[in-house]
Amino acid sequence: MSIVSDQTKLSRTQTTNTGGMYDFVNLPIGSYTLTFSHDGFESQKIPSIVVQADRTATVNATLKVGQVGTTVTVEASPLMNGKLYRHCHSLTGRKRRTIRRDRREQWIGQSADLG
Repeated sequence: MSIVSDQTKLSRTQTTNTGGMYDFVNLPIGSYTLTFSHDGFESQKIPSIVVQADRTATVNATLKVGQVGTTVTVEASPLMNGKLYRHCHSLTGRKRRTIRRDRREQWIGQSADLG
């Protein structure tokens, strides 16, 4: 959780204890924005909390369960080179048939090697 002065932008950060209690001591007089946050929960901002001399203010918050999201980043090379792909389309029908026949014969030869 954090507290930020609305006037000076003074910022302090605090972690609650196991019971959820916290305290910010010796804050200068002024107005503050208090932000509660925790992994897996939506943050909650409470603005305009007035801090006065020799006073204690109690601010409670209840955090709502946040949305679960997954980000997947895929970093891979394309399966086919763009230039090679364009080149294949420029082949005549006769050359295509020859390439297909050669590949089929190559595959048959590899299958025969397997036993």
